[in-house]
Amino acid sequence: MCRHYKLGDINMRRSPSFGVLPVNKTGLGLNEQLFKGLGEPFYAVDSRSWQVINPDEKRFKELGMQLVAIEKERPHVDLPRAMMAIRYNDYFFATQFHPEADAGGMKGMLLREEKRRSDQRARRG
Repeated sequence: MCRHYKLGDINMRRSPSFGVLPVNKTGLGLNEQLFKGLGEPFYAVDSRSWQVINPDEKRFKELGMQLVAIEKERPHVDLPRAMMAIRYNDYFFATQFHPEADAGGMKGMLLREEKRRSDQRARRG
């Protein structure tokens, strides 16, 4: 959708993101009905190798779309933050994270020995 509507730049991350990570609401996201009851930041399952960065604010305005969540703040990393949720219109909403994931299943996945070994290899580079 981001490619079709030219909402930002799509690229591969320097390293895959996987885990339960903080997501920040944008100014518009603070009033997003789907986020009602969630903290700031809120936490979501993130599993991605690709991302959309550098939102084209003019394009969002032209199309009446709203960027409502972005990647966690990383002050120690000089990289743009990825778009994490977009309200396309009253009926269509998209996320880059997995709102359907359940806490118990995610915990089980993260505790599996083969997952811990692959994470350790990824961190060593």
